[in-house]
Amino acid sequence: MLAIISTACGSSEPTSSETANDSTGSTAALDSNNSDDPSSSEALSDAPEPLADTTPPADQRETSTSAPAPNPAAGYGNELALPNERTNWTGVIGADIAFDMWLTQAGDFVAGEITYRSVGEPITLLGSRAMGADWYFLEEYGVDGKVSGYLTLGSVEDGIVTDSTWGELPLVLEFVDTASSDDAFDRSIVPGIYEASHAPFLDDGGECCGPTDRLMISAVTSDTVAIEFENLTGGPGYNAAYVARTIVPLRDNVASYVNEAEGADCAFDVHLFDGFAFVTHVDDRFDCQFGNAAGVEGSYLLTTQYVAQDDSPFFGETLDFASFGPISLGDTWQSLTDRFGVRPHDRDLDDTLFNECTYVRLENDPLSPWLMMLGDGDESVVSRIEIGDPRTRTTNEVGVGSTEAEVRFAYDNAISERPHQYLGEGAKYLRVTSNKTDREVSTILFETDEDGVVTSMRNGFSEPIDWIEGCA
Repeated sequence: MLAIISTACGSSEPTSSETANDSTGSTAALDSNNSDDPSSSEALSDAPEPLADTTPPADQRETSTSAPAPNPAAGYGNELALPNERTNWTGVIGADIAFDMWLTQAGDFVAGEITYRSVGEPITLLGSRAMGADWYFLEEYGVDGKVSGYLTLGSVEDGIVTDSTWGELPLVLEFVDTASSDDAFDRSIVPGIYEASHAPFLDDGGECCGPTDRLMISAVTSDTVAIEFENLTGGPGYNAAYVARTIVPLRDNVASYVNEAEGADCAFDVHLFDGFAFVTHVDDRFDCQFGNAAGVEGSYLLTTQYVAQDDSPFFGETLDFASFGPISLGDTWQSLTDRFGVRPHDRDLDDTLFNECTYVRLENDPLSPWLMMLGDGDESVVSRIEIGDPRTRTTNEVGVGSTEAEVRFAYDNAISERPHQYLGEGAKYLRVTSNKTDREVSTILFETDEDGVVTSMRNGFSEPIDWIEGCA
């Protein structure tokens, strides 16, 4: 399916304080009469039924009424787990919702699973320790990246956890034991889409929509990785935290992003593990020029694995005036869907075809460009192709990282220019126009920064190629 950006609806990354106080996920994830998927809309709306097996085992009752037993987690301090191990816990939410849980920890990051005894299926937990504190904030993730609940583990000291909550309900934990886990926080990096979305979900039949965060990881090498973000705040004011596909340094499974363009002071790290990721800002450098209340910090679950890049129809292809690989300006929506698998940009909005101007991309393809579609329905046409992979070159062998002088040389100075709308002095739009195609004049446009270095490129028909903010 094709990725779709709708200009009408979207979603955002909540802060810990917002999510910890939000009981939307509530206890229905624990109700055995609800859907087997604890993140389903039905599970998020009903109260739980009491469980039959909530009476503690005899050995636990004896421990609670006898002299304190030796602390099996002495020496943990405010850690939930020590390196290369899992800690096992049992607990109760409210008065009667019993569960088992295991956790692993790497630095301030925590991963694990919680299993409600009324459901029996493990649910992924991801979270972290609060900065400079001894408490933790964890989120429950369905396989589709939907967050079904929030756990705040209060004061932690040597395996004793106090002042904890699940949403707005009290949560009581009891340390059970530890187990060796050499593969905790596996450092394999899986190219794909990592997500976190929060209620209300469109398929609840309610209003549209809660915050949604999407991180794309591709082009992984031993020391670099391509990252991209499409994060939207919840309604009614939908603001974006977009980061275009950018190759950044990778060291010890940490991808480091810095934006010091005029007016920005943004730095964050993407900590990558097998199946999940965490994003943290560096040195309080939060000025990323995102929309109001939009951001990238938090945890993300791998929901879709990309196809291998050499299986992409764009692998090794170059951009010319009228096409990129198998996609040409003027291709219709129908022709794309006849030839390719495509995905919605926002899965909750995949019926929005079309709003006169819409963006789409090929499904699960790490090299897919963004395609601007103009028109309505099956007859809307590709009118602009925006290159996402910064390694792509034009047929004249220039691209992201080339200098203005190299672009001018490659195209014999047949270039018009104008100042960049948002960057400082020296930043430009460089426009090269071809002969007419079957439809109309087509063009390649390069954007440069203040140092005269190309930061992005696209081709398109003569009018839409100049739209500074795409469909906006």
